Order: sequence, then structure tokens, then C-alpha cells
Amino acid sequence: LTLTDLKGNNSFAYGFQLGHYFEAMKWLGVEFEYYTRTPNIDQQNTTLGVNISGFQIPVTAARVSVDDVKLRTFAFNLLGRYQVNSWEPYAGVGLAVNTIDFGTAKFFNASGSTLLAQSNLGSDTALGVHLKGGLRYKITDKVGLLGEYKYTQSSFTSDLSGDRLAFDLSSHTLMF
Repeated sequence: LTLTDLKGNNSFAYGFQLGHYFEAMKWLGVEFEYYTRTPNIDQQNTTLGVNISGFQIPVTAARVSVDDVKLRTFAFNLLGRYQVNSWEPYAGVGLAVNTIDFGTAKFFNASGSTLLAQSNLGSDTALGVHLKGGLRYKITDKVGLLGEYKYTQSSFTSDLSGDRLAFDLSSHTLMF
């Protein structure tokens, strides 16, 4: 079973970061971070299809919604920074362990009738790439305010009525 791209909702995100910059190279650091968000998928157009020997064959147009999506990221990053007084722009790259939990998916035909509804679609964990960039304002040596952009990408699988659903997820997150 294949689907065309779906867009998740904007959602509240929260988490924490623990890091260390090296004394010998003050511009280089390492960081562990965790953050979570709930980008549910409102009803939107998609094309249902099948994959036969690597070829995507569209079967029907449909509308789909997915509720109770929970996405968690555990990331290990290598950071670079440039300090200008209390301001500190930074960028990082790392490895992410992303976990996704699905709630209920519903598929509708063009007239709005339900084609398929399934709850508890399961969860999956996958490795991915994690990129970030931001600007930190240092209040003290240990405390600061920041705004940052995060990008993570992973490939997941889930079961939908006995069919294996494989998909790539690209997540763009702004945090303050």
C-alpha cells in the first residue's frame, strides 16, 4: 500500500538539551537532546496505490486523516559555535533515534464515505539524520535563551489492515 505525501500539523514541541563545549577548542561541542511533538494529520487528499516489483501503481484518490501521532527524537550532535559577546550562533549535525506512535487512521472516498478506519497502528523506531542551527543569548555561563531550527529525517514502517506501510518522515521544528 502506498500513499502520496501527507503534511502533519504544526504542534507544540518540548524537550531538553545537555551539552559540553571543550576547553581546548571553545568553538566545538557535543550535545544530547530529547524533544517530542504531536503532528497529527488533518484530513487531506492522497492517492492510494500499490507497489508491484518496485513500480508505484495508483489505485484510487482518497482523503486520509491520522490522529494521535506522537513523534519523539533522541539526538546526539556535534556542535560548532561562534561567540560574539553574549550572542552565540551555532550549528550542529548528528544522529537521531526517532520513535513514532500512531493512533487512528481513516481513509475516505470522494463522497466522504469511510473506506477504511483502523486504530492503534502501532509504533516504530528508526535511525535518522539530525541537523540544527540557532542563536543563543547567554544570560550566565550556564544559562541562556535560544531559538533554533531542527530538521530530522527517518524511514518508518507500520501495519495498516495487514498491509505493511513504509514511509519517510522529514520533520521541521522551530523551538524557542
